[in-house]
Amino acid sequence: MALLLPMMVFGGIFSLTLGPTEDFADFCMSIVSFVNAPAKNGYWYLMTLAMFYLSMQFFRLNRCGSAIVDVILAVATWAVFLAGWKFSAQRIDPFCLLNCGNFYPFFILGVFSTKYELLPKLEERNWLLTVGMAGFLFFFLYTFPIHAMQSVVRHILLPFCALLVVVYLFLRRKNDTSFVERQLEYIGRNTLDIYVLHYFFVANINIEAAGRWMGESGNGFLAFVAAAALSVAVTYLSIAAGRMLHASHAVNRFVYGRDIFGKEKEQQTVSKLVN
Repeated sequence: MALLLPMMVFGGIFSLTLGPTEDFADFCMSIVSFVNAPAKNGYWYLMTLAMFYLSMQFFRLNRCGSAIVDVILAVATWAVFLAGWKFSAQRIDPFCLLNCGNFYPFFILGVFSTKYELLPKLEERNWLLTVGMAGFLFFFLYTFPIHAMQSVVRHILLPFCALLVVVYLFLRRKNDTSFVERQLEYIGRNTLDIYVLHYFFVANINIEAAGRWMGESGNGFLAFVAAAALSVAVTYLSIAAGRMLHASHAVNRFVYGRDIFGKEKEQQTVSKLVN
């Protein structure tokens, strides 16, 4: 619930800015369209994450603590998400089952990485970095003739190889305390505010014109620097706006659900299910 409250509040408000709301019927239609849409005007991740946390209840069935049972339960849960989207959410997808199916393997991999202490094992095996880089290059350049296989590559194998490389590189820097690490840590503590608020800033930028300029400039490096600078500016503006909102106890309670559904309590619940 602590994830769904900000999704509904910020997502609902943002949805109202996208179209005319001249009367109450328009208002209701905007909200209904927002709830039923798979992407939810960009706010799909909070619903998807809520579904993932809810699915963790299945792991209570693993009373023996077996890793094999955990994997079986994870595969079964993934199959439920995929089947749910295939047979019930082709047109309307209020529970974001399409995104649940696409991203659940990476969520549960993160859970298992903590539960079974996989990250230290990854750090000790440098050859996995080479496999990740080679695999990413291969899957990025080669197109499989079978559509189903290409879909698996695009949604699972290619992101997995990229994730393997990025996680390994961050593990190598885990004890560094440079300016970059401090800023990444600061951003990491404010990801919810960045996620729910950045759309309001981006909506006021003419993305189409900016993209056209970057494409026509012919200078890829300049376009990259401009896009990075814009992203950093939006990130810190979102954090600043979030800090102002958090100053209100009412906003914390009724928008973020902080006092109603404590974040610490939620993390303890998930920790119990994982362990």
